[in-house]
Amino acid sequence: AFLKYINEKIKPNHKPKNPPIKFEDFKNLKPFHWRIDFGWIIKEGGFDIVIGNPPYGKLKNLKIPKEDKNKLSRIYKALYDNIGTNIDFYKLFLKKGIDLVRNEGYYSFLMPVMFWGDYDSFELRKIYYTYNIKKILHFPLDTTMDLFNRVINYEVSIFVLKKIKIDNYSICVYPHISIEDARQMNKINEVLLTKEYIFNNSPLGRLPLFKNSKIEKEILFYLKRYYKFGEYDNGKSLGYILEGKLHETNHKKYLSKELTGELAVASNHIKDWFVDLIPKCEEKRWIKNGEEFRSKKLNNKIMGAKTVGELMNISPKLICRQMVNRGEKKKLHFAIHYGNEILTNGVRTIILKNLDKEYNKLFLALLNSNILDWYIKTHSLTYNIKPYELEELPIIPIDDKIIIQLSKLTDYILYLVFIERLNLCDNNLSKFGIDLINLIIYELYFKEKFHEDGLYSKPKEYLLEAVSKHLKPIDYDKYAELYWKQQLENNLTPEEEQELTQLEEQNLKIIKEVYESIKNDDKIINLINKIKSHKWIKVIERTE
Repeated sequence: AFLKYINEKIKPNHKPKNPPIKFEDFKNLKPFHWRIDFGWIIKEGGFDIVIGNPPYGKLKNLKIPKEDKNKLSRIYKALYDNIGTNIDFYKLFLKKGIDLVRNEGYYSFLMPVMFWGDYDSFELRKIYYTYNIKKILHFPLDTTMDLFNRVINYEVSIFVLKKIKIDNYSICVYPHISIEDARQMNKINEVLLTKEYIFNNSPLGRLPLFKNSKIEKEILFYLKRYYKFGEYDNGKSLGYILEGKLHETNHKKYLSKELTGELAVASNHIKDWFVDLIPKCEEKRWIKNGEEFRSKKLNNKIMGAKTVGELMNISPKLICRQMVNRGEKKKLHFAIHYGNEILTNGVRTIILKNLDKEYNKLFLALLNSNILDWYIKTHSLTYNIKPYELEELPIIPIDDKIIIQLSKLTDYILYLVFIERLNLCDNNLSKFGIDLINLIIYELYFKEKFHEDGLYSKPKEYLLEAVSKHLKPIDYDKYAELYWKQQLENNLTPEEEQELTQLEEQNLKIIKEVYESIKNDDKIINLINKIKSHKWIKVIERTE
């Protein structure tokens, strides 16, 4: 039957007495055929051991016509269930591979580490966790590139699994294997994680990759006391998490590098605390036919908005780069955006249900904090900022005092980062402000722990209270409004020009005075040193 099949493939209309390949030739060739050579193994339950290094790559990135991609997608989803919506070829092999292993057999693959954390792999990952995963080894990007002579540009993992159903078990995880460690594997340290721990820590079963497992486990357990972003509002999310609506590939006709009078905001225009709206000729900077694009209907209504234009009119928005550069130490790079510029799909956007400016500034500080950046990096196994990652962030209880004081300090940072970009001052002031706001946020999250460990006499916000006595309000919002009006419209009135100059001088003068008074407050310096000395802070800051 197999020979007949081959001959029909080679020459569909051949004469039966004169086939392209005769039986004697076929015997001499000794061809490999899966069902003939291995059918009996599958019939008896499968292989004792399956080892593989499958191809990586997404179907959508193949350079073939879109209709062919759609056909392949339908075929793969019909043949393999639980492979996710955004098909990656390695998952096809994962699905097939586990079926080829006999019960109590062993299975090991080298594959992208993102499988252990991304949402699209959840259903398949859940199936894998039903079996006894013995080991998971994680190779960071620099290690992977060294081991594979820079051919593989992924962080990868190797797992070893025994195909036996088991409710709970321990997995030996080897995270962050360095180039040096990879050459002496017998000396690397393991982290024991139970399946139960992984799912208690993340409903999606996202694998945490620790650098200091004992202390980082303690921190994660402690943070479970706080509601997550996605459940904070009586079980519902605090806001809407979406991507910019102009797709840089599918909507390319609306983008221009030539001045059109209407700005676009893409990922490269977003820095820490700052959105670059400087009008210049560059890729993904300008919008063509903006009115047409703004009239496009949204799939679902958001905060009353039915069209792209109505959505862009909602203000403020918290925005960050959806994809971070490989090798970046920090993952979260948020800024606050008041304008109605069209955002591209490279921009991750949060629209809080509470649109109060001070409330949004507080969340800007939280999202840019080292503690939430550490939290997201511990679980995030891709270079993207995914909605489910943001939904899982733990959020402290919020009251008016915290909003008022942290929004003042956030104004300082926003203003300082802004004028640094304009080369109007050095970065010493903003660096001090960012360090200070990080320490205050540590206190807000860990004050009970500080008290428990004898660092604080009571679980109170000592640093926040001490710093608040020095803070004076500045008008960052008005300054930014006038500055961008000058840059984008070039039509400030003489009174507005004078106000812009005065605000520039007054804001900086106030900040410098506050900076000096805080630096000379011994109580504050003592509290700063106390917080920095705590073992949890040292681990998060990677100073220990």
